[in-house]
Amino acid sequence: MRIYVGLISSSAELIDEFSNTKEALIPKSIKDKLPKPCEFKFDAFNPHKSKGHFSVDKHLLEGSRGYDYALCLIENDLNYLCTNLRKSVLSATINPTEVVNGKTHNFFSTRFNKIFKAAIFTIERMNTAEVEHAMRLPSRNFDAPELRELCRVYQEDVMEAAFHDSAKQQIVAVVKRRKPRRESSFQTKYFIDERRKHFVFGKEDHEVLPTGEPHQPHCELNGNFRFGRRISIDRHFNVSQGDGDDTFITGEFPNCHDEIITPAKNRTHLNMFSNDHC
Repeated sequence: MRIYVGLISSSAELIDEFSNTKEALIPKSIKDKLPKPCEFKFDAFNPHKSKGHFSVDKHLLEGSRGYDYALCLIENDLNYLCTNLRKSVLSATINPTEVVNGKTHNFFSTRFNKIFKAAIFTIERMNTAEVEHAMRLPSRNFDAPELRELCRVYQEDVMEAAFHDSAKQQIVAVVKRRKPRRESSFQTKYFIDERRKHFVFGKEDHEVLPTGEPHQPHCELNGNFRFGRRISIDRHFNVSQGDGDDTFITGEFPNCHDEIITPAKNRTHLNMFSNDHC
């Protein structure tokens, strides 16, 4: 497994320790639990000094190419630059003022211990297809409190002691939404949201996640990762409405960069990627 480890910070002290010490910052007890073999890339980025004038989204997108998992520590003063990546890259906020007596190594090791435990938890859960599909549902358009809470837990509570129990509880709740369509002659199971929209992970791979204009870096990043784990870009959800076997789809659907998509008349379903592109 290839793991991208990012740091978003303007602190020279943190960047130096991170860049010079690298893999030695990860506790041995954590390394022993990671899939073998494991290769790391440590990549510090100060958005105020970007020579290429990259945004945080753009830097992480380019830096994580070819990696199976992506996690990142974000300095609290720079959180405002990172709002678009918190569901794609496994991330946690750090506060440089919590470095005690200049011991930056201990500061990082403690925090890596927590975020890597969350990564290991996620890798294990998403090894099951049903759970992976539940965890990568399009978050803008799948209207369910369980998925919203799961996203919140991953965005805000990765470093909390209760993270694993909270995440597990919400994952189980989202999976419970997977049921057969009412009055259908088929036994296909769908994730059904509060508005009775039916989401099924399609078997077909006739379309690949688009990039480039009008898409933004976070569109691609959110289509490539969910909670840190790389996901396929050639598979999507089929989204439909109605009971029985004659389905339809109507309404307004925000896509990956919040453009509102309105399905054409007589469409039976939408092809929707995990980043909500449709």
